[in-house]
Formats: sequence, C-alpha cells, structure tokens
Amino acid sequence: DLRCFYKKYGLEFTKPRGSIVTNSQGKHFQRIRIQNYQTEETPYLLKPGEYFLELSIYDHAEGQFLTEPCEMVFADENGPRETFTVRAGEVDVVRGTTPGGGERWPRQALCRQGELANIFMAVGERQDESPSIAQAILDSVTLSKE
Repeated sequence: DLRCFYKKYGLEFTKPRGSIVTNSQGKHFQRIRIQNYQTEETPYLLKPGEYFLELSIYDHAEGQFLTEPCEMVFADENGPRETFTVRAGEVDVVRGTTPGGGERWPRQALCRQGELANIFMAVGERQDESPSIAQAILDSVTLSKE
C-alpha cells in the first residue's frame, strides 16, 4: 500500500496501489477523492470491489463552513434519514447514508463539525457489495481532537 499525506490537516490515507487521487477546491470546501478504478463510472456501474472515497474539508480559517448541521447532510427530499453517533478515534462523528448528490445509489458517510474545521467523508460502492467496503473504510477512520 502507498501512503498519501495531506500535511495541512494531518490526514493520512492508506490506499490500494493504482488508486487515482484527485484534489479540488470549491468556494466553501476542499475535496480529496480516492478511487480504486480507472474510469469515471458512477456507483451503479461499479464492478464488485470497486469504490470511491470523497473527503470534503470545510476549513473555518478559510471561511469554509457546512451550511447545516451534520444530521441534515444526510437528509433527502423526504427529510432527515436515520443517523447514529459513533466514536472515531478521539471524537464523535455522525454516521449514516446520504443520497449522494443525485447518484442512483446512496453512499455511506460520516460527518464531524469541529471548532476549526468540518469534515464530511462519503464512500460509494455497489449497493449489493458484501461485505461492505464502505462500512470497513468508515470503521477504520480515526480523528484526533483539534
């Protein structure tokens, strides 16, 4: 496995060899995307074992903020979805399923609203993936206090 370290936020990822890593920045967030496949396929076209991870960082020092509480990030047109709070290292995070920005299949995700930054991480995979790669990835996340 190769390691990717994003120094400003102290993030470290272990990713499969051959993964594609892209960074982007919007007005209100910064994003890192890791995918273990070579095409631009959407989740409903992914092959078994393929997934993507998107990590969005909302840095308060950069004027970037989530526009709603974490629980509402998981809402869809029918209202809030079920979420639960779990420990991820030294802090609590909100976990649940998010509609995924219009994608056909929901993504497993976690959200943390901190004093210095907000973090939203979503993992997309085939809905019939068993065991769930997304769950395993999110279960492995550890965050430290700011």
